[in-house]
Amino acid sequence: MFGLRRTNMLKMKSIPTRKTHVVLGPEARLTPTPTSRHSNPSSFVHRDLTKCTHVLLRVDKVRRSLEAPYTGPHRVIRWDESGKTVVLDLKGEPVTVSIDRVKPAYLLAEG
Repeated sequence: MFGLRRTNMLKMKSIPTRKTHVVLGPEARLTPTPTSRHSNPSSFVHRDLTKCTHVLLRVDKVRRSLEAPYTGPHRVIRWDESGKTVVLDLKGEPVTVSIDRVKPAYLLAEG
């Protein structure tokens, strides 16, 4: 191919031509500008979330039509010290989940 031996072709990443060398010369010195993040992203936390005894847990999967987006109510066992996770009672077993997946469950008082 192009009169070059195969061993030379493997060593070269591309075959430079005069025009591409001239065009890519100034662009090779360009570098991207450093970016910065001007916002502090935070997730919404309901004000009643830390006081509630039961929560609804969001299902993180593709749901079928008419399938509920939340399961529960599930009993809260304890809140983690970091404030970002909660331990729930799911089918009799303690499970740690992020507070981004839960919302307070408002239960009616019996009686």
